[in-house]
Amino acid sequence: MNATARPDHQAEYEQPSPFMRPKFLLIISGMGIIILLLSSMFAPYLAPHDPIAIGPAELQPPTPEHPFGTDQVGRDILSRVIYGSRLSLLIAAGVIVLTLMIGLPVGTLAAMSGGWVDEILMRLTDVFFSFPYLILAMAIIATLGTGTTSLILALGVVWWPSYARMIRGMVLSIKERPFIEAAYVVGNSKPGAVIRHILPHTAEELSVRISLDVGNVILIATGLSFLGLGTQPPIPEWGSMLGEARPYILSGWWLSFFPGMVIVLAVLSFSLFGDALQDLLRPEPNR
Repeated sequence: MNATARPDHQAEYEQPSPFMRPKFLLIISGMGIIILLLSSMFAPYLAPHDPIAIGPAELQPPTPEHPFGTDQVGRDILSRVIYGSRLSLLIAAGVIVLTLMIGLPVGTLAAMSGGWVDEILMRLTDVFFSFPYLILAMAIIATLGTGTTSLILALGVVWWPSYARMIRGMVLSIKERPFIEAAYVVGNSKPGAVIRHILPHTAEELSVRISLDVGNVILIATGLSFLGLGTQPPIPEWGSMLGEARPYILSGWWLSFFPGMVIVLAVLSFSLFGDALQDLLRPEPNR
């Protein structure tokens, strides 16, 4: 009897912690994303001060009036962090939209056409893959000039080949299924079958990929802005705030600490949301 009870008792302890279950992670990370979205939408009402207004209190540590302190010219760090969420999310959304605008038709056309069309489009993506993505993004920004628009265009050009390959693989798999053949039998044209039946079946995989990539885009965009290749001061943006804080890393720790923590929490929220969404949509067997 003990021999039969032992496996059940052991299985009970092998259950994942409630804090590591996908639904819990989805809720917690979703709350973080909602807070980020709300702070960007209602930034004028949440920010206690004008984010670009120069004040008399320079390099002031956190106080009740300035909970995150002030920077080297007296601007309120909390207000700049709140307004910075607007720009970071705008950049991430712009990059994802541009990526889908290029990658979705290229991947779909390659999979549905096959032959020399597929070969040419996939070799084109290989050309982009052959360049280190950061070097390519820096080269594009150097050509177009620094700024938010250039940053979005550069990251969109760098990001689309991976989406094109992923979409091509999904479309190749879906188009061989029996319900697609049935769609042709009842009179759907090839473009009609793609729009009505094939692309909707890629939405699940794309939603997971987009959730994961938003955090990655924010991280890379802030890194390029930190290097001075993205949004330029005095516009509040997390990466450029970190770049401005470099000379004051020892004398004004709060200048880099608070924007850095917000970047970490934003990227972590989107990454955990994508992982939890993937686990819920594609649960592992015997989980």
